[in-house]
Amino acid sequence: MLYATVTGRNDWTSTLPIDNRSYYYPSVSGSFLFTEVMPKNDILSYGKIRASWAEVGKDADPYVTNTYIDSPFPTTGGTGIQDAWTSGNNILIPEKTRSTEIGLELGFLNGRLGFDMAYYANKSINQLLSPRVSQTIGYIFKTTNAGDITNKGFEISIKAEPIKTRDFSWNTMLNLAKNKGKVNNLLPGIDVLYVTDVQVGSAKAASFNGGNFMGISGSKYNRDEAGNMILDWESGMPTSDGKEIYDIGNREPKLTGGFTNTFRYKDFELSFLLDFRIGGDIYNGTDYFMTGIGMSKRSMDRESLTLSGVAKNPDTQQLESKTYTFQANKFYLKGQEVASGTAKAESGYQIIQKYWDTYYNYESANYMTNTNWLRLRSLSLSYYMPSKILNKTKFIKAMSVNVTGTNLLLFTNYKGMDPETSAAGSGAVGSSSVGIDSVSYTHLRA
Repeated sequence: MLYATVTGRNDWTSTLPIDNRSYYYPSVSGSFLFTEVMPKNDILSYGKIRASWAEVGKDADPYVTNTYIDSPFPTTGGTGIQDAWTSGNNILIPEKTRSTEIGLELGFLNGRLGFDMAYYANKSINQLLSPRVSQTIGYIFKTTNAGDITNKGFEISIKAEPIKTRDFSWNTMLNLAKNKGKVNNLLPGIDVLYVTDVQVGSAKAASFNGGNFMGISGSKYNRDEAGNMILDWESGMPTSDGKEIYDIGNREPKLTGGFTNTFRYKDFELSFLLDFRIGGDIYNGTDYFMTGIGMSKRSMDRESLTLSGVAKNPDTQQLESKTYTFQANKFYLKGQEVASGTAKAESGYQIIQKYWDTYYNYESANYMTNTNWLRLRSLSLSYYMPSKILNKTKFIKAMSVNVTGTNLLLFTNYKGMDPETSAAGSGAVGSSSVGIDSVSYTHLRA
């Protein structure tokens, strides 16, 4: 009826400084089966409340407390040596994660309908990281304790057996999940944390101090207070401040889930799994590369280009509304059409090409999609050999024949190859590249 568990653990590690190598972490959990103190009934047949709190410690990788010199290497003047790229740290402390979870389980109609709901909050403090730092310290990376990562969310599972007869049954289950990750307390002077070198165009997998853990950083057009694009007065092209540190997206979906159904009729069984995703940004790096070489749909029209926004008048120093139009078969100087052969004039073809392979990329969000999908993850048909036939063999206890298909259908607003290719394994372009799709392959149908 009432259960409780308490644990405690202490670790000693050789990868942390002597003064900090010992760390203790406890946990406590409990549950209460409240239906055991209720009168028996056929409606609410099972009910349990559970809660847990735990702390888990983590030590550092080996050898990160010291700074080393790389192996000698030959140079034109003899043998050379150099410092390693990463600066060590002899005052590291253990990283710790504190987790809290509250859950509720309900069963109705003697197990024909069930709910399992959980809310969790996890906070990792004193993260052991090796972020990029200013190279004025003599190194590219520095191992340190920095940043608190908080994850909060919920998980819901609903299962039911709507139909159950001698020859036919239907079982179904719906799973829903949501997580929200945040980062705080990064090192002073570091507002954007890059834990990987993953970059496509100006887009990078990034975590923002006080913001999204699964963010994407990139560049932006200069805009006025009304949001109008600021164009260059002479060229008519969009302008940018050149910075690539803006928060342009969140790779974390708002909601994910799966819907499983299994139908059984006598010795036949049909099952399928639908999974879905709502929200979460994906950077289409494939589109970025194709646009730069004129192979994307958006750059198909290379005969004309019209840009509207505001531009600063060099005489009045005021922003004025401007529209620039370029035709591929004409020539332009300082944004104005001129005759062919005019000194320093550019053809409209050259201007349009430069816009698509350079200026268009100043706005990283041009390649971003807030993605939704519904996928038929799997479909399976099975036939179970009747026991009366197998009994005649005296050595085969069970036998079935299965036909299975995976990734058969996909409905999505994402225009790349597959919205999940960037979420497979470590990511399409390296570790932590989830949400950045770069010249990836689609999932195979099987």
